Amino acid sequence: MNSCQLRPNHLALGSHEDIFIVRALGSGIVVCLYDEALKTGGMAYTLFPDSRKAKESNPEDRLKYVDTALEALLEGLLEKGARLERLWAKVIGGAKIFRFADKLENGDIGKQNIEAARRWLREKAIPIKAEDTGDSFGRTVYFYLKTGKAEISAVNNYKYNL
Repeated sequence: MNSCQLRPNHLALGSHEDIFIVRALGSGIVVCLYDEALKTGGMAYTLFPDSRKAKESNPEDRLKYVDTALEALLEGLLEKGARLERLWAKVIGGAKIFRFADKLENGDIGKQNIEAARRWLREKAIPIKAEDTGDSFGRTVYFYLKTGKAEISAVNNYKYNL
C-alpha cells in the first residue's frame, strides 16, 4: 500500500493500492477523478479558481488553479489508460474559513473554487459522484484508489465517507 500526501498546488496519479492524503484543507479544493473499471484515479489539490485571472502567466503555476490543474489531472489519467466516459469525480473543500471572506478584495475564494470545479467537470461531462464542500471548517481527506472511497475527517474528530 503506497500513500502520498499532497501539498497545495500538486496532483497525484495512481491505481489499486494507492492512497492520497490531504491534510488541513481549507478554502482550497480537492478534486478526485476515478475510473472504476481500471481502479485508476488521481487527485488535484489547488488553491485558486481561474488561471485567466492570474496577473502573470507562468507554466510552473499550472497546478495553482482549478481549471489548469484539472486539465493536467485529466491528461495524466488518459495517458494511464482511463477513459473520459468512465470517469467520475468527488469534490471536497472550498471552506469559508474567515467570516469576513466576502469583504476581501477577491471575495470568498472557497466558494469560487467550488464553482470553478463544478463548471470544469460540467464542461467535460464528468459526473460528480459525491461532494463535501463549503461550510466553515477544515478537512483531512483520504482517497483510496482500490475502492474509490474518500474518507473525510473534520472538526471534533468527525469522520465520514463519500
